[in-house]
Amino acid sequence: MKKSNYLLVLAVASLLAGCASPKTPDSSLEPSTPEGSSQSGESSTPEEQLDVHEVKIDHYNISYCPFLSEDPRELTFEGQWSEYKSANQFDFCYLNDEDELPYLTLETYMSLLSKDFKDGVAIDVKEEGKTSSVVVKKGDDKLMSMTFDCDSKKVTKNPGTVESQMKPIHNLKNSVNEYIESKEEIFVGKDLDFVYSWENTNFKTFTYKDHNYFPFSLLDLQISRETGRSFWYLGGLNSVYEVGDTKQYISVSLQTKTKDGLDVYRTVEGFASDMYKEKFGKADIEEGNNVVRVLLPRYLASYSKDAFYYVMDNFYGLGETLGYKSMAKFLDNTTYADDMLSPEGKVRARAYSYAVSILNDGHTGFTGSSTTNEGTALGISYVQTLALDRVSLQRILKDRRDAQLKKEGKDVKDVRYSSDGKVAYFSFDEFAAVNYDSGEGRPSGIETEDTYLYFLNQLKTIKAKGGVEKIVIDDTINGGGYVGQLCKLLCLMSKDNSSTVYYRCRENNAIGRMVSKVDVDLNGKIDEEDVTFGNNFKFYILTSSYSFSCGNAFPSYAKDFKLAMTVGSKSGGGECVVGGSQLPYNSYVNYSSNFHLGYYNATEKTFSGYEEGAAPDISFAGNFYDVDEVANAIK
Repeated sequence: MKKSNYLLVLAVASLLAGCASPKTPDSSLEPSTPEGSSQSGESSTPEEQLDVHEVKIDHYNISYCPFLSEDPRELTFEGQWSEYKSANQFDFCYLNDEDELPYLTLETYMSLLSKDFKDGVAIDVKEEGKTSSVVVKKGDDKLMSMTFDCDSKKVTKNPGTVESQMKPIHNLKNSVNEYIESKEEIFVGKDLDFVYSWENTNFKTFTYKDHNYFPFSLLDLQISRETGRSFWYLGGLNSVYEVGDTKQYISVSLQTKTKDGLDVYRTVEGFASDMYKEKFGKADIEEGNNVVRVLLPRYLASYSKDAFYYVMDNFYGLGETLGYKSMAKFLDNTTYADDMLSPEGKVRARAYSYAVSILNDGHTGFTGSSTTNEGTALGISYVQTLALDRVSLQRILKDRRDAQLKKEGKDVKDVRYSSDGKVAYFSFDEFAAVNYDSGEGRPSGIETEDTYLYFLNQLKTIKAKGGVEKIVIDDTINGGGYVGQLCKLLCLMSKDNSSTVYYRCRENNAIGRMVSKVDVDLNGKIDEEDVTFGNNFKFYILTSSYSFSCGNAFPSYAKDFKLAMTVGSKSGGGECVVGGSQLPYNSYVNYSSNFHLGYYNATEKTFSGYEEGAAPDISFAGNFYDVDEVANAIK
């Protein structure tokens, strides 16, 4: 399930500091020579002397390109690379000859975000011994603080957030944020800090010229979760790229010039692919064609592996359920840990994909980097065996439903009725929303594409018909979606225009709730005129073992709050909001995050998750899609 932009307590936050010196942009594609002489630094490991090289990196910021994967203006941008090149330089270091693995101070990382904050936000970055800390403020209000401790190898963050202080990346509205009014409250562990650890990784930190230096990915993986912005470093091009949507790396073409003055249009991934092939490539013949395969050096393969471990140790949400202490220990007795260090992209890709398949929670998957040949016969994206099983089940159920609809001459979005007219039945397969440019008006078709508007229209149609006593909501092929839409649907089914969603964050064990109301008459305000449907009908939610994520939480909440009875078979489970992190060189891992949905028993003061799915109130093994058969089952 997806977290909507405004929703839930672990909202994104960000930081700002300026510490760079100006430089005139250089459009040459020629790799820049590191400036400064080699010097030694003090490692976090006693007695270890490090060969430190200084380098100044030009910053290319493409986060403001008008592109989003759901953007109707997709791929229409034609801009100059120089328009997105910062007028600043940033000081980095690398160790030994590992010039594609950057180290930087916390202050430098914050300065990379200097264009991303609204006016009035101030940042204070401090170093004390082996710790580096940042505090974000607006006026006298402390918004968030974070400390990286090189000795303990831990990050501590307070519960604050700066999400509202980030500039929007795109001028698009998301319909999940419309027609809802919500109030959030953390009632258990409100002031508990978040603590993260990199002790199970080989991430190295060191002190150089009286400053603490960290691997780029360690800072990026942690802070990008608060800011929604990520960076990709390319030492061979002397560049750092920032995006708010990783698809920008592979879809937005930027213009630059070669040293001969020729125009070149390439994506960031395209530039990276050319550079990696030149630096790490090996000529080979595959199927009679000459190809250049990238053989990733061990230090970069190890770097990516450490990033993966850091993410899964700290942000993956089902570790306790599966009974392992860390991803490193989980994989110690497998070949996957060694294979992740292979120079061969296909070997690494298989190792990552098999590792996440073992977890098999339905949310977690790995997307390899085409730049470093992390593709196999299965492609670049690797899903879990549970996901493959669910796809097979979906096909079976969809074929059955299509056959029933064809028999009746109906469409999947039609409301259907039992023979006696007392039971209405309609289907929905996802908790979907629509991105659109509000300046161009509401797009046509949004009434069926946005789940809330579709659901509302179905209920109004049924009410207008008259004579209906019971409504069956077909959730059997529902794979999930936005939590915000879930909240809205629960409101519509209530008697008093109210829904409550409980959540627990395993990163600090805080428990909270969000209480919502919705705009039923769509007049732009929420008041007593917004009458919901719980007093008009008895609701039944039809579930299957495919009903997953939000498709699982929906019947579970409806059952716990007595908004509906469930009928069919046990739902398919899944309770975690989906998380995701960009690994080095543009590979990606998505996962069940530490943000769990569930039910809080105020009397017993216990939180119960929905990961295992919900057993139906009424077991039914007949034809899920024959309205009369279902109506007979709920008599």
